[in-house]
Order: sequence, then structure tokens, then C-alpha cells
Amino acid sequence: GETWIIGDPYFITWEDNLVGNIEILLYKSNAVVLVIDGSDPSDGTKTWTIPSNVQPGSDYKIKIASLDESSIFDFSDAEFTISDVVSVENITNEIPDIYTLYQNYPNPFNPQTKIEFGLPEESTVSLRIYDLTGQEVDVVLGNENLYAGKFRFDFDASYLPSGIYFYILIAKSNSSDLYIKEAKKMILMK
Repeated sequence: GETWIIGDPYFITWEDNLVGNIEILLYKSNAVVLVIDGSDPSDGTKTWTIPSNVQPGSDYKIKIASLDESSIFDFSDAEFTISDVVSVENITNEIPDIYTLYQNYPNPFNPQTKIEFGLPEESTVSLRIYDLTGQEVDVVLGNENLYAGKFRFDFDASYLPSGIYFYILIAKSNSSDLYIKEAKKMILMK
């Protein structure tokens, strides 16, 4: 049920006890549309940046398959959406005086929360979510160009376990030396 944005990196993870290599395939409407990786060791994780030639849609699945034994494979648990639109919305016409990252609300949350930030100038923006071990678990914005304003992202953590997470905003003005790099803590309680 997640939405992945074209051009952003995502983690594909799985659990198995395979010794050999696997292939990772992208399916849409029950048909293969892309070979993500044709021969990868089965180590349980793959970072994949969604290429620009993937068509936006809402019925995608990932298939992990053994290259040694064709009868061993599995699909992602649910369909997901691939979009070319960043789901961060501008929430006011007022332009902030300084870069600001606000505390998410509600906090603690289950499973949705709102993350807001302000940009005083047009900026290149990265907003990423990390778990307590420092593992990146989601990329909201991956070096996207945003105009000045106050923005909100509705973060849905239904796919994550309960725990402490951090969201980190990095934004640099496209026309001056102004920038921000700030982190805030949030607690997911299911």
C-alpha cells in the first residue's frame, strides 16, 4: 500500500534461506515490466532507485525468485503505487524567515503523523526517515527542488514496527548560502 516516487531510492527486503543468487522483478497487472536485478546474492536486501522510464501506476508488486530453482519465488505482500508526484503539500502562502523543521504531530503516533518544515527560499530538499540503528527506512524527498513556503508530509508508518525513528531535513538554498540540516525524534506505538 506504499507510494514510491520515481527517482528516489528504496529498500527491497526479504527473508529466505537460499544459498544461491536470486532475481528481482517488477510486476504491473501480473506482468513483468522490469528486471530490477538479474543476478544478486540472496542477502535479504537491495537498494533500488526507481528509474524515470517506469510508468506511474497503482498495481505494482515485487517478485523475488531463485535462479537455481524456478519453483522457489515470492511476491510482495501487497500492491504498491509508483508515482512521479512528490506527496509533500504546501500548506500556506506565507514564506518563513528561516529554515525550520517542526516536531511531528501527533507524537507518539499510530500509524500516521504529520511532518512539517519551512523554506525561506527556493531550495534543494532531502527529507529521510531513519530507525534507531541509523538504517534508512523511507525517503520522503530525495534532493527535490521546492519553492519557498511551509510544507507538510503525511507519513504513514503502517509498514514499520513500533519504535523510535528520526526524520532528517537537509535543505540548501538555490540562490544563497542559507541551509538547514536538522533531525527530530518521533515514536511509533502500535
